[in-house]
Amino acid sequence: MKRAPWSGRIPDDEADARRRIVAAALSCIRRQGIEGTRVAEIAAEAGVSRPTLYAYFTSRDEIIERAVIDAVRTFVDDVVVRALRFDSPAERLVETTLFCVRCIREDPVLATRFGGADLRRRPLDTDELTLARVCLRPVADLEPDLEARIDEMAEVAARVVTSLVARDPPRPRTAVEERAFLLHWYPAAIGIEQAEASR
Repeated sequence: MKRAPWSGRIPDDEADARRRIVAAALSCIRRQGIEGTRVAEIAAEAGVSRPTLYAYFTSRDEIIERAVIDAVRTFVDDVVVRALRFDSPAERLVETTLFCVRCIREDPVLATRFGGADLRRRPLDTDELTLARVCLRPVADLEPDLEARIDEMAEVAARVVTSLVARDPPRPRTAVEERAFLLHWYPAAIGIEQAEASR
């Protein structure tokens, strides 16, 4: 019997099993951190045996990497959706920045990718800058002059988020005070007019 050539598409049941395993890994990481997450726990959470898990992934590290990638994709989608709730470039910039900071601080998976003890010692990587550009797209959509400077904006935005995640202000601020502080200074730093920021 002649077999049909492989289409390159993962069968639905296999794709579903992979999704369940990755979702289970995310759940375990959020409860116990990456170091505390074991293959046996991921398999139990996914409702599969260890041999079944290894039929889809070659190692624990591959599962963890896939889980982090999926979490980051969902995070970026959420950032863009959040940005679209606001009508001015300044509001989009500040609100998405604050949203990013909150998510990174609260989600252990995102904290692993965008936070951590070495946050201040390592340079920004190309993935972080690419993600920053995607997150800034809704800002540039409202102010097309910014498009030519999107790469520089991405670096500034990524560094602002990094700073806000890693360091608290000299005196504690309420959420309202932090938002007002950023609206006053931050839009101007990437070329959004102050008049726009204060609308």
